[in-house]
Amino acid sequence: MIAGASPTVLFAARSLCVAPWRWHNRALERDCANLWLIVGGRGTWTGEGRCHPCSPGDFFVQRLWNECVGANPDGPPLDVLWANIAWRDARGIPVDLRVHAADLPEVHR
Repeated sequence: MIAGASPTVLFAARSLCVAPWRWHNRALERDCANLWLIVGGRGTWTGEGRCHPCSPGDFFVQRLWNECVGANPDGPPLDVLWANIAWRDARGIPVDLRVHAADLPEVHR
């Protein structure tokens, strides 16, 4: 993916997002990414100019230097396994993912 660098999990968790739930990431706040795997419930994820419905099996690669919003206004709890990731070079120095955005997988699968 990114030559000479390897991914590092900064932190990870499982979140049960009970309605009315909303998560907002402002643009330019971070230079890392989130991985979301939806394991249950319903909701939406908005980013990269699109709004995606969230249901079990959906997977998102969120570029956290861009604005994005997760929401569950009134549905069953959205159950999300997530990890905040960054890349580090061979010396352990963080790589700015914004420079390598084209090397990341698609936002939604």
